Amino acid sequence: YWVDPDDPQQLQTLTFGLTALPGNLSRLQLAEYYAELRGCNLSNLLFYYVYALFKIAVIVQQIYSRYKAGYSKDERFAMMIVVVNVLGNAATRALELGRIDRLGD
Repeated sequence: YWVDPDDPQQLQTLTFGLTALPGNLSRLQLAEYYAELRGCNLSNLLFYYVYALFKIAVIVQQIYSRYKAGYSKDERFAMMIVVVNVLGNAATRALELGRIDRLGD
């Protein structure tokens, strides 16, 4: 759920918290800081970012499927298929660029 201020506009629409506000660390800065503290290797960071987007998309698609099947009447879930597409596009963009930051470039 970490949205950076330089992410594509469609990803910006999914901002749930404060991550895109000025003064916050970006996804990459946060990962680098964590790696520095813990001594982690970031060589597979792109894989883990894309995998995380995939996992979130699966959860969102399950919510949408339950809504479409009539198991939930919450109208907020009607647009969840759009979220699945946005997450898929973000993952594709990250893979195309080979990075997890500056996806709007």
